[in-house]
Amino acid sequence: MASRREVDPEAIRGYERGVKGYWLGMAAAVDPRLTRIWVDRMPWSLLDAFEAPMTNSLFEVMIPGFARHWDFGDLWRAMRTDSGSAIGW
Repeated sequence: MASRREVDPEAIRGYERGVKGYWLGMAAAVDPRLTRIWVDRMPWSLLDAFEAPMTNSLFEVMIPGFARHWDFGDLWRAMRTDSGSAIGW
């Protein structure tokens, strides 16, 4: 995407809906070119998602052993910058 003429490679933005926003968050945590992301209808934490009566597609983002050490909140904190948060609500 960064090589496309209409994209500013220093300030890429992204949007995702549902638990797939987790993958966008992972990308933003490791790639500083993703300067702003928007996630909609995504569980704030795995614990909340597991305790919910029904969470659609949670299996799509589960990494074996991940929930033992990390949660979505850790991911959001990893994306914070000196100027604030990369997450838009």
